[in-house]
Amino acid sequence: MKKLYFLALSVLASASLMATQVKVAAGEDLQAAVNGASSGDTVLVQAGTYEGNFTMKDGVYVSGGWNEDFTAQTEHASILDAKANGRVLNQPAAFTALTIWDNFTIQNGYLNKYVDQWGPGVALLKNGRVINCLVQNNSFGGEYSGNCAGGGICNNSGGDTCAINCVVRNNKATHGGGIRTAGIAVNCIIENNEAANNGGGVYLHYLGGLHNSIVRNNVCKKDVGGVDMGAAGCAMYNCLIVGNHANGVIGGVQAREGNNVVNTTIVGNSHNTTDESRIVWAGFRASNNTPTKYDGKLFVNNVIWGNKHNGEVIAEQVMPYLKHYVSNGTFANNALQGTANVNATYIQLSAENNPQFNEDYSFAWSSPLYNAGSNEALTYLVGDKDVNGNARKQGENIDLGAVEHTVHTLTVAPVENGTLALEVLGQNMPLEAKAYEVPAGFTATILATPAEKYALESILLNGSVLAAVEDVYTLPAVQSDVTLGATFVAESDPDNPTNVENVLSMSQVVAVYDMLGRQISTTPDQLTTGLYIVLTTKGTHKISIK
Repeated sequence: MKKLYFLALSVLASASLMATQVKVAAGEDLQAAVNGASSGDTVLVQAGTYEGNFTMKDGVYVSGGWNEDFTAQTEHASILDAKANGRVLNQPAAFTALTIWDNFTIQNGYLNKYVDQWGPGVALLKNGRVINCLVQNNSFGGEYSGNCAGGGICNNSGGDTCAINCVVRNNKATHGGGIRTAGIAVNCIIENNEAANNGGGVYLHYLGGLHNSIVRNNVCKKDVGGVDMGAAGCAMYNCLIVGNHANGVIGGVQAREGNNVVNTTIVGNSHNTTDESRIVWAGFRASNNTPTKYDGKLFVNNVIWGNKHNGEVIAEQVMPYLKHYVSNGTFANNALQGTANVNATYIQLSAENNPQFNEDYSFAWSSPLYNAGSNEALTYLVGDKDVNGNARKQGENIDLGAVEHTVHTLTVAPVENGTLALEVLGQNMPLEAKAYEVPAGFTATILATPAEKYALESILLNGSVLAAVEDVYTLPAVQSDVTLGATFVAESDPDNPTNVENVLSMSQVVAVYDMLGRQISTTPDQLTTGLYIVLTTKGTHKISIK
């Protein structure tokens, strides 16, 4: 995932000129420095390990990972370690000013479930936020049963942005193994977490939201391996939900209250269950059968594919309550594996009509989902990037799902005495001397047609001669901007071909071609009987060998 790493310097630059800057060297008392600061102050923390439990202070910005002279930062190099004794980072009350802890590793929090049931890693309320943090290895005691929520991060303030650019991994809780939030998490990776009951990766509550984030390889012992949207007002935009597993039902995502789901890819999730009535819940479940719950809600530009029931990809992967998005909300431009039982158009995916994912879950240029989205969805997304940090719209239309294909420029150089074309999926596309947008991985057969009394001399790719394979010129899979060209040369009079000796007496021979334009690796004096084209430093000539 390409992450937008916001260095503390950018925050410092916008701070009030009257604010105080406090510097904490490795081994010094970090909590004492925070306690002594005032709202608007900045605390800079050197790289190192700081053991114990830490409390945020209203309006104090704390920035970690600094080197010895506080001139540069290393990612996650300031480590807050609770050593399995209590919560790592706590916000004691709702704050009046935005309070940020930036660029820390937050680890090894451990709470007794009977004493405290909120966030052994980080517990946040209004105006509390962590950014650019690694939150790992936090858990509740025992089997973390009961209402133990948010192993990595727990937030109880509806609608607040609580986490930005964070990696949340290897945490455990009852609900939301990685994150449980009524706030919004943005640009995060939530991976390898575990929940006992709901939401192996994420549990969204009240106004909770997940934007531009990856939820992968999380596990739930009961229901919902990936993301559980547990209340009204929750939403998920531009997210990749992949490789999550539930030992009960719903491998990927559950939307309980007609929640907004836009530009999200739900792929390769799984669940195990012996209840045959719940087989279709492998990928996505819209679980509420009350149409009014879906009033004005969105299910747009999503992809559901390749989710598994008991280890096998199943034909049906969605619930029929999607129909309420059609009747009461907006259901548009979705690609689903299975029959959605909706009175609306969607792309029905199958083995014969599959997404053709690349490794990063963008689409191959030949995919039926390439450029297939609705640009209206751009108004719902947060920022102008996809989940991997690439520009969100490249090409004519936005792509479906969380990942946008990458576009490169194919520049066709001016060609004289002939024409160029591409053969693409069985269709000929004539080329003009201009720039074309082509997706990454694009490939095609190059067709070169000489004018009368001219012959193809060479196909040029970025100025170098492109070799033919079995008389076919192929544009290699495009991975960067490229320039395509061709040269055509006048043929000699076919009734009076150039004498071999005359050619050899001229300047240096560059290349020899047969009459089909295939380059031959021999010199003219080694040729057998026939007609040939010889390229020299002074021109091109047709020769006859008798």
